[in-house]
Amino acid sequence: MANSELEQNRIERRRYPRVNRNIRVDMHLDSRGYDIRGETRDISPVGTYCEVNRAIPEMTELKIILELPTDQVECEGTVVRSVSDPNHSDLHHLAIFFHKISDEAKRNLSEFLGI
Repeated sequence: MANSELEQNRIERRRYPRVNRNIRVDMHLDSRGYDIRGETRDISPVGTYCEVNRAIPEMTELKIILELPTDQVECEGTVVRSVSDPNHSDLHHLAIFFHKISDEAKRNLSEFLGI
């Protein structure tokens, strides 16, 4: 199977497509007592890929607030991938799965994303 076919199959398996949107995201980590501010690069109603200014280990649980233009979406998520940017020492890329998000928050986020 060609790479483009593999990519298409991977995309089609997603229940919610990812949408390229830059949204401010605030995160709180209870166990370490600090707040993190970042920006999404892509997002879906069940997770996001974002950039932040500090390293956060994989499997870390976070409280998250997504700052939509007309609303806030609150949820909780788990860092499933954490990668330091090789070109910027103060930039880190996180993939976060939203493990606790209300149906209403998911609907609001879906409407904002147009999916």
